[in-house]
Amino acid sequence: MGNFSSRRSKNEIIHPQKRRKPDIVDVKVMLMVSIFSVALLNEQGTGDSGKSTLFKQLKVIYEQGYSEDDLGKYKSVIYYNIIESSGILCRELLKNKVKFESEQNEEAAKRIAERTQLSSGRLSAHHIYDNQFATDLEGLMEESVMKEIFERRREFHIFDGADYFFKDLQRIREPYEPSVADILHCRRKSTGVNEGGFLRDGVRFRFIDVGGQRPERKKWINLFDGTNALVYVVSLSDYDQKCYEDDTTNRMEEAIDLFDEVCNGRWFQDKLIILVFNVDIFAEKIKNSSLNKTFSDYYGDSPEEALAFITEKFLEVNKYDPRRIFCRYTDATDTEQVTEVFESSRKILIRSVLPNSPGSKPYTIPLNQPNKKTTV
Repeated sequence: MGNFSSRRSKNEIIHPQKRRKPDIVDVKVMLMVSIFSVALLNEQGTGDSGKSTLFKQLKVIYEQGYSEDDLGKYKSVIYYNIIESSGILCRELLKNKVKFESEQNEEAAKRIAERTQLSSGRLSAHHIYDNQFATDLEGLMEESVMKEIFERRREFHIFDGADYFFKDLQRIREPYEPSVADILHCRRKSTGVNEGGFLRDGVRFRFIDVGGQRPERKKWINLFDGTNALVYVVSLSDYDQKCYEDDTTNRMEEAIDLFDEVCNGRWFQDKLIILVFNVDIFAEKIKNSSLNKTFSDYYGDSPEEALAFITEKFLEVNKYDPRRIFCRYTDATDTEQVTEVFESSRKILIRSVLPNSPGSKPYTIPLNQPNKKTTV
């Protein structure tokens, strides 16, 4: 009886919430998906989810990846990407009255042009992308005029992942199950705000995905308060493309202008910034389309010189302490490269956001230092 009072009470045993739990720090990340760039804002607080390639990679790297059900949900998105792209190209061919190598291919182009007009609402992507459509498109891709216009696809705002899918059309025929690589290459427009996150080493990273087209930007300001850092990601292959909204403004120039506005604005002028350049198809593209078309003061010849030039264009708009900006380079569809970049960025962010954490010390990585595994 004497020892009974020294034991844990019944209530103490059945209420685990009374036990001390390790402290968990919340870090909020905002993803602004844009037609020309992507920006991640890291902030103390809450947040998640997104539709850009980099945001999809975060799910692959830090969460449980994509389930079979998740993969299946992307099938219609992938079909719609192919339908939309092929429709634009076929209508352009027919509008210009090009001469096809065979009447069969010309008729196939007419069928695709007509059927893709239905994708806006009357028929779903699954119904449009049937065996007849697949056969027509596979035949057309062997047509010389189609190959020629496909090389000019960026003039018509065809997404970069089109080349990946159009090279593998037979695999995409039914029965078809998307792969993780397919999801990383497809495009789904981000609008509104989506949320999600993951826990890593005692820090809960919560993400907010915000649409980046011009009409979406007015929503950003409500999420800036209390932000600790900015991760701004630039699509290098956009240097010779126009914005969707006006088909006049150069995407790279607007990306630089937006970076100027954001990094020098009152929310980020004293914050750490990680500037991530997505190299994707840049090295191949720069060989056939000179950077001088966009920037008349560029006189380089190699992809490395072009990359250094663009990097400097972004860095020179900064009006505050240059030591706060770190540059990284990656291919957004390469999970290994993205892992390296985000692990490096995560450590920089933690050391900035949590300066008193164990082992924390000022980060002194030289500006413009590329990650080791990324080549241009």
